[in-house]
Amino acid sequence: MGEFARFISRLLYLYNILIVVRILLQWVNQAKLRDNESDFGKVLASIVDPYLNIFRNLTFLKRGTIDFTPLVALWIVGIFQKIFLSIANAGRFSIGIILATIIQTFWSSIVSLVLTVLIIVLAVRIYLSYNRNPNSIRYIALIDNVLRKLLDFVHTNFFRGREVSSRTLLWSTLALVIVVYIVCSLLIGLLISVLV
Repeated sequence: MGEFARFISRLLYLYNILIVVRILLQWVNQAKLRDNESDFGKVLASIVDPYLNIFRNLTFLKRGTIDFTPLVALWIVGIFQKIFLSIANAGRFSIGIILATIIQTFWSSIVSLVLTVLIIVLAVRIYLSYNRNPNSIRYIALIDNVLRKLLDFVHTNFFRGREVSSRTLLWSTLALVIVVYIVCSLLIGLLISVLV
């Protein structure tokens, strides 16, 4: 069971690499017609495109000119690859291992990333609040627009709508996001250990 799961994991890892190569080739050869594609490109397309086409039909993954479908396709193959690798390492199959792998992958590839980006954006915004210059005003407005809902949430729920300085609100929001990140990391670690 363990060796078979390890073999499947390696195949899925290789398939993920093929997907990345296909995506890169499409970006490079976007101006060329499909007829001008190399034999390697055609073989690669016949292997990868049927899977990618499943996601290309999901319109909610496309926002204007940005297409998230390849990322979701890679993410799903990555989840299955990690599930089979976890089964191979454990030497047995269990629902707990599968759930733990899915939760860990979701945490590390989405939630943790979003919280890390929020921490960085808040830190940059705090820095700009102490170092204002004519160029920084534009960035402050842009960042405030991105953070508006989060800052409003913190202002309403933690300060009960009282008037506070923007720096106090920013520092409080940064502290809150860091605490949420740490607490979520600990809870995810605990949940994964229980499931495994």
